Amino acid sequence: METTLYARLTQGMDSFMRVSMTLRRREFKLKNISLSLEDNMMQMTVNEDESSSKSILNHLEKMYDVSDVTLEVKPVLSAVY
Repeated sequence: METTLYARLTQGMDSFMRVSMTLRRREFKLKNISLSLEDNMMQMTVNEDESSSKSILNHLEKMYDVSDVTLEVKPVLSAVY
């Protein structure tokens, strides 16, 4: 399962570094993380189970410079032969 989290950051690159270092210390396995500087929107893709995504979501919601956190779950489709 692939999960994408979106969050708005108030301090731009400083907030991005704070979030990424927090997730690294917590040893979450991220597939992708990016920041759009024009609207301070962060996007991260988690290639894990849904429980770790919800744990990341809980950590992000506690941070003072992170707002508008949303979670999008995409099921991985496999080919049947």
